[in-house]
Amino acid sequence: MRAPADGRRRRRPFAAASVVCVALLPAVARAEGLALWEIGLGVAGLYLPDYRGADEGRGYALPFPVVIYRGERVRADREGLRGRLFDTDQVELDVSLGGALPVRSDRNEARRGMPALDPVVEFGPSLVVRLARSDDRRRSVELRLPARAAYSVDRRGLHGVGAVFTPQLRAAWRDTAWGWDTDVSVGPMYASRAFHQYVYGVEPAFATPDRPTYRAPGGYAGAQLTLTANRRLGSLRLFGFVRAETLSGAVYASSPLVRRGTQVLAGFGVGAVLAESSRRAPTPE
Repeated sequence: MRAPADGRRRRRPFAAASVVCVALLPAVARAEGLALWEIGLGVAGLYLPDYRGADEGRGYALPFPVVIYRGERVRADREGLRGRLFDTDQVELDVSLGGALPVRSDRNEARRGMPALDPVVEFGPSLVVRLARSDDRRRSVELRLPARAAYSVDRRGLHGVGAVFTPQLRAAWRDTAWGWDTDVSVGPMYASRAFHQYVYGVEPAFATPDRPTYRAPGGYAGAQLTLTANRRLGSLRLFGFVRAETLSGAVYASSPLVRRGTQVLAGFGVGAVLAESSRRAPTPE
């Protein structure tokens, strides 16, 4: 069992922050970009709750690398990092990434005196089923089925904390008249018992009169609705997102660490492409 957080440990998990940016923000490639690769730097401003169900949150300014690669099998683009294991007109198998930033318990009243939450990284396969797509590929509807293993990160390495499953129905519009590529996605969230216990469980050693012992079950974790948008202006990429989440019916809703049943997350950022390849991408997006 880890010792309670006392605020003395310093965490600047740049890698975890980059994963979170990939997970939350639309990537910065546009369909007309033809270079095989582009690299640069960006900064994102985010407001995130400390964890799903928390009544406290933080603002973050996170630097991140801009990496766009348009290979035949591996791509890093507006969909995030993707390894195309197979791709047909209707079905694609990609790599899905996710994550969460650390939470210092001395800065969250509900968790005060408990172990800190280390940054979490998530990765796994995502099955994408194309339900409809226009002939010019500018409009599409997809069912996304990402299943990811979750790992907390500390100085000793990675530690498994369960798994998550977040199916989404997503509609996308590219090269719109208003100049922004936009996506709207909606879907339920599920996670394993181990994952819920990591975030919402209360061990007897940390129980108080206002925070009783709690063992979290696995299962339904709520639902989310996300709007993302991005635009290219020369070498600059603008992007943002708004996400609404509800915990109504979530299996862990009775945890004493859950203080709020609905939440809104938001962020906006800019990335600058500093270099690109002279070689062109092998296939159009």
